[in-house]
Amino acid sequence: MQRIALAISVSILVFAFVSGCSQGPLRATESSTSAPMIELDHVYVAPSLSASEDDVVQALRESGFIVDDNRNVFPDGVVGRYIRFDNAYLELLWLEPDATPIEQLERAFEWETTGASPFGVGLRRVPEAPEELPFPSRSYVAEWMEPGTEMRILNDEDELLAPALFVVPRYMEGFDAAEAAEWRAKDPKKAAKYLDHSLGVKMVTAVRIVTQPEGFPQATEALNGTYVEIVRGDEALMEIEFDNGAQGERKDYRPLVPLVISY
Repeated sequence: MQRIALAISVSILVFAFVSGCSQGPLRATESSTSAPMIELDHVYVAPSLSASEDDVVQALRESGFIVDDNRNVFPDGVVGRYIRFDNAYLELLWLEPDATPIEQLERAFEWETTGASPFGVGLRRVPEAPEELPFPSRSYVAEWMEPGTEMRILNDEDELLAPALFVVPRYMEGFDAAEAAEWRAKDPKKAAKYLDHSLGVKMVTAVRIVTQPEGFPQATEALNGTYVEIVRGDEALMEIEFDNGAQGERKDYRPLVPLVISY
């Protein structure tokens, strides 16, 4: 659980700095892209400003999700709540009434009027992948990170309305499917507490993010092989598919959250 606790603390920091980060230039290596080097780690979403945290959590729980009781409150007044799956996790973000976020963060939370994307995609390297990435990215290093590590930001600096795309360092990664299976085998009761949703979902098998044309990021090719797709549309929406849609069911959480799931 220590690894999960660390992983879920990173998204909001990315949410705040990804648009304005200038810690390093975009660069790419000459590595082959024949096999995916990254995979989905987590996604995050900011619900409607008119949707209270209690209402959103209640709606998700009533539909069969386990929403972690842990409520992370960050120094800038941002609150994170979490839903974990066997190969990824979902983070929901709110602003406290007295929050004083930076401009980029406030723009994203007010997505209904600003046109900014309320979504972010955190990626991780697959176990056998090298540290260097085969596509353009820029470095972010901060005091709170382990010495010698960096986060790689995929967004261009001027993509103020786009979904945040980033690759976390290995020590921040959430569980992958193999690690979740090991956790289930070693501590089934504790694993079930976080992973056994009554909805019957286990694995995230696809994510589709709809963003306004002016918020379409340039780094979409880097998502090839990650089961994450970003498309242009008239409204902000995240669609998450679980278990290849085996149950043939669908749930729509709008207008509370711009989220639709199929399972």
